[in-house]
Amino acid sequence: MPTILRPRAETAFASAPRESIDTVRAQRDVFLAEPVVVSLLEAMPGPAFVLNPRRQIVAVNRLLSETLGLADPEAVLGMRPGEAVHCTHSAERPAGCGTSNACAQCGAVSAVLECLSTRKRVVRECRIVTTGDADGGALDFRVHASPLTCGSNEFVVVGLQDIRDEKRREVLERVFFHDLLGTARDVHEIAERLRQPGVDAVEALEYHGVLEQLTGRVVEQIESQRALLSAERGDLDVEPREVDLAELLTGTVDSLRRQDVAAGRTLRFESIRRCPLETDPALFGRAVGSLLRNALEATAPGGTVELTCEYDHEVATITVHNDGVIPDDVQQQIFQRSFTTRGGHGRGIGTYGARLFVEHYLGGKLAFMSEPRVGTLFLVILPRRMQARRPG
Repeated sequence: MPTILRPRAETAFASAPRESIDTVRAQRDVFLAEPVVVSLLEAMPGPAFVLNPRRQIVAVNRLLSETLGLADPEAVLGMRPGEAVHCTHSAERPAGCGTSNACAQCGAVSAVLECLSTRKRVVRECRIVTTGDADGGALDFRVHASPLTCGSNEFVVVGLQDIRDEKRREVLERVFFHDLLGTARDVHEIAERLRQPGVDAVEALEYHGVLEQLTGRVVEQIESQRALLSAERGDLDVEPREVDLAELLTGTVDSLRRQDVAAGRTLRFESIRRCPLETDPALFGRAVGSLLRNALEATAPGGTVELTCEYDHEVATITVHNDGVIPDDVQQQIFQRSFTTRGGHGRGIGTYGARLFVEHYLGGKLAFMSEPRVGTLFLVILPRRMQARRPG
């Protein structure tokens, strides 16, 4: 029997139909004919735009034009918001912004839809991953959607409050300070043990070895967060050199096996033959180490995380696998900067930081799949000769 190819639905979330560009221009003229509301749009303290009931842009204020680098606001007329800011999900379906699976998790789309439905003011937080390089391609907004009526026309006025710095602080406190405090407590406990009477030379030597590991971890935690902040600013220095990929992966695995996150779990890695790779070993280790740490945290005690590597003359492909399955709503947000599933606690640079390092600085690609028949698999694909792309 021949395979029947079923057309994909126009939308997985919000409605797909749009008004014609002529209709949008007519709606714009209706809005511009109201000088008071036009003045209010320009007086808003942040970027703002006006949408019609089909979620298409009818007008923008000067601050939004400057934010998007628009020489002519007409350039975004009729677009939907995600298309104007180059959201990575806005091109996944022909009908654009609001129609992909990921759009169900978008605070901006939800705010606009609720405002259209209730004709009441709605406030939501919105995380967006864009195709741009600025700030690592990550945007965080607080979205204010308010209804507006001009004659017989219904609109939604959307104001954007940039909360990236606020979210950076939250992530720093949640991830960095939490991890650093945990390590500091471990150091304090070992120091207390060394002060106890009866500690012999052998025990003291063991404790000093543990202290060396812990203080090394503190340094790495600080360096990782500093590198992440520099990467977002676009001024991270990349120091590529030729290394042996087998040694690099073995060192990353050995380091994690000694940490609490691996307790009761198996981290499996079958060493490969020598493979020369030109990369920045510190950034590589942080990216792959973070993926391994995440996989270990998602694995129940007694479970296994597997690291594998394949390569040819052009690229090396590193895979991190565990048997768990990531819920669909989490999959849609997994590369967003301020997203976490850990009840307020995180670890390391996370998937967002790993992707930032791999794709923006190491010249590679980070992808993943997660479904019941295969579990969860992250793939890091790197060129054997690094061609780093610097943001800017």
